[in-house]
Amino acid sequence: MTFQTVFEKYLPLEMLEKSFKTGSEYAIPYPEVLEAVQIATSKEIAVLGVEAFTVVGDSLLCERFSGYDFKMDQDWISFVETNNNEALREIAEADHHAATRFILTTASETEFEELGSAQFRAQLGIRPDDSKS
Repeated sequence: MTFQTVFEKYLPLEMLEKSFKTGSEYAIPYPEVLEAVQIATSKEIAVLGVEAFTVVGDSLLCERFSGYDFKMDQDWISFVETNNNEALREIAEADHHAATRFILTTASETEFEELGSAQFRAQLGIRPDDSKS
């Protein structure tokens, strides 16, 4: 069974079909990634990070990754809005060309609460020795 985040369940099939699939992640093209962030916001899902890639053959070359990290010191809706606005800013600052794709690291409130769970971290590909920020 393939691991799927809550967020991916809400993405339209046509968006997923335009995306570059790498492992269990979807690298979403521009401008569709803007719609993806809007969907996340409407479903109360936080975009915790953004990575920009260029498709090169059957691989992805990382061009840019976000460095924002907001502490959970507010209600969930405010946390989502803060993170997702920053994600949109990061996307706007990235280069946009036909081969650009974006991977969004997302979490619903439940997923965010489970980030400390070893099983959930393993599903996300986080090694046990990786420190949690």
